[in-house]
Amino acid sequence: LRAGTSRFHTIAKRDSCGDFRRSLTAGPRIFRIARYSASSQPAMVPGMNPGTKPTAAAITKAEQRIDEIYPPSLKKAFAEHGLFTIGDPALPQLMFKMWPLDEHVTALAHYADELEVDPTAEAVAEAIGMEPLEVAVLADQILIGCEGYEDYIGFDLRTRHPQTHECEIGLVLRDDAEITALSEEETSPCEGSGFERWLAKYQEKRAKQGR
Repeated sequence: LRAGTSRFHTIAKRDSCGDFRRSLTAGPRIFRIARYSASSQPAMVPGMNPGTKPTAAAITKAEQRIDEIYPPSLKKAFAEHGLFTIGDPALPQLMFKMWPLDEHVTALAHYADELEVDPTAEAVAEAIGMEPLEVAVLADQILIGCEGYEDYIGFDLRTRHPQTHECEIGLVLRDDAEITALSEEETSPCEGSGFERWLAKYQEKRAKQGR
């Protein structure tokens, strides 16, 4: 498995957030990873609901499918908490859900599936009226879950640390005005635990919202 540029192999054919599928009539939606810089905190957060722990074989199979290895901190989270959720199941619009491993895909592939086009930068760019060189950055975002119905969480392959293989993990915002900014964003190798940094920021966000 490579720890560099991603190649897409399989598209998830159903809405990965559950039974909700947003209509394409709402207009183009572009993915942007929001960087977090909070210091590392303990992995547990209020409201975390542990899930089924994937086996080593299942993780390896998923890595082979996406042609990338998971950041070590994310593998540790799988081992400690399984495919967890955070929040009240009675309020799914406010709940974070880690997807099953077979639903982890690039943002490019996920978007292409919604648009019903080939999972290439050229096809997606043509469908949304943008340049392929800008849209290509979506292939570097591996989506692993979502908060509510449309705020996705993913790890950014451009931040892969050459020694530790860590990646930054962040909130994926859907705003078609942000794709150019993402493609032009300067990145650097992830230092420390990408997962714990995201989890600390998410805990802070929930606390501010009184959740």
